[in-house]
This record gives sequence, structure tokens and C-alpha cells, in this order.
Amino acid sequence: MRATTDLVAFFRAGDGIRRRMREIFLLLAAVAALCVAPAHAQSYELDETEPRIERSLAAMREGQAAGEAGDEELAERRFREALALRTAALGPLHWATGNASLQLALVLDRSERTEEGFAAFEAAIAAYRASRPELLATSLDDYAHALESASRYEEAERLRRESLQALAFSDFTEAEREELAVEWSLRLGTILRWQ
Repeated sequence: MRATTDLVAFFRAGDGIRRRMREIFLLLAAVAALCVAPAHAQSYELDETEPRIERSLAAMREGQAAGEAGDEELAERRFREALALRTAALGPLHWATGNASLQLALVLDRSERTEEGFAAFEAAIAAYRASRPELLATSLDDYAHALESASRYEEAERLRRESLQALAFSDFTEAEREELAVEWSLRLGTILRWQ
């Protein structure tokens, strides 16, 4: 009974208390992220002297340039090449392999090859979960957007909610996190209206 009374009092309290509680929650989430970060967390540094990594970096740059120029076919080939090289050199759960998977997923999604794109999104998310949780939020949001476009609203809703939670672990600044939280919450609200 006491807990219920405390909860009611909390919701009747002013916005200042709720704001402070939110700050405490974000701080606790950040501390929790440090506690659960994988012991094998990988460096952002890649050994560019390793031939496969060097070639994968070139393929990623070429894929990005092709995508920006509207050549989705070339972009897809280059991202597939980078993905194969990084998988061989670093393994499927390395953050850099996840980055190649994510770029491939985005190209496949734009090309309306959704099922292939979904598999690439899932591979990217698995890599980020295993190696760089701070990169997870935007990939979840991108995947949720692709699911929304395919009218798979229940899955999109689950990923939108997870992407909002993952923001607490992201490497965005506090201001960026707040801006994204508002934007992504609005997207979640849109999904809920469609269901």
C-alpha cells in the first residue's frame, strides 16, 4: 500500500521532480551500460595495413559514393564486397562488419528488396549488440522504418520501443539523445495509431 501511495504522490508532484527523476534514470542507465559492456568490446581502430581491411574500407567508400550518386546496383555490390571481406577478417559480430551489413540493408531497403534487407538489418543489429551497444539505437530505428514501410507494424513498434531504450546507451550527446527521443517517440505514436 505504501508503494502505491508513493507512486500517486510522485505523479501528483510537479514537473521538476519528474524531470529530476528522468535525469537520475538516464544516469543509472549510463552506469548500467558501463557495467554490462562486453569485456571484449572492440576498438574503433581498424588495422588498415591488413589487406582485407584496406580493401573493405575502399569498398565502403565506393559504395557510399555510388549510393549518393543514385547507383544502387554498384552500391550494393561494393557493400557486399566490404561485408564479405570484413566477415572473413573480423568475424560476423564485429562492429565494422555490422556497419557493412547496415549499409547493405539500407541499399536493399531502398531497392525494395525488403526480405534481404531485413536479414542484413538483423546481422548488423547482432554485431552491434555483441560488440558496440552504443551503435545499436540508430540501426534499430532504421530497421523499424523498413518494417513500417512493409506494413509490419507490430515488429516495427517493438523495435521503435527498443531503439528509444537503446538511446540511453548511445554515444550521442545529451541534446542529440533528447532530440532523437522526441522524433522517435512521434514515430512510435504514428505506428500505434496505424494498429
